[in-house]
Amino acid sequence: MLQNESEIDLLNYEIKQQKVLAPFSGFVAKEHTQIGEWINKGGPVVTLLDLDKVQITVDVPERYSVLLAPQGNVNVSIKNVSNSLFTGKIYTVLPQGNPDSRTFPVRIHLANPDHKIKSGMEAMVTFNLATEIEALLVPKDAVVTAGDNRLVFMVNDSKAISIPVKIIGYYDGDVAVEGNLKPGDQVVIRGNERLRPGQPVVVQK
Repeated sequence: MLQNESEIDLLNYEIKQQKVLAPFSGFVAKEHTQIGEWINKGGPVVTLLDLDKVQITVDVPERYSVLLAPQGNVNVSIKNVSNSLFTGKIYTVLPQGNPDSRTFPVRIHLANPDHKIKSGMEAMVTFNLATEIEALLVPKDAVVTAGDNRLVFMVNDSKAISIPVKIIGYYDGDVAVEGNLKPGDQVVIRGNERLRPGQPVVVQK
């Protein structure tokens, strides 16, 4: 009797395992399996699209990318959907640019509650660059990644001082940052990955 109950429990467990739950509500763009087909553990079942919010990627010239900041509003035109402008928000300016075209990818998020905007549609994005911002530029090699944080090591009294910074853009091989730095501060651009706060530093010219 106990053996039969164990077999029933095992069968019920296997039946539950056959049900695949989507991680979010969306539209099936592609089916990777057919009814009755066996799939390997972790294998794809369907490609699912979430159209509640769409992402637009635009390549922006580097001289303008330094003027863009996350959460900034942009105007988006999608003529096949509406003659009116949509309002999107800058999600991020990717730090890896294209050295040939000298552009940086900018990702924009746009609300799409009625699902009229479809994946693959053409969009035109207008950025508001009228407002100038002041930013401190440091060499790209001066910025050190520490987990989710960015640091710049400043030299003070021949010792390394770690300064947390926020990257706000890129320009001609330099990085625009916000942090407790001022023009004229000496920063470390070589060997800074191995530096520790307070470690002695020898400045070479």
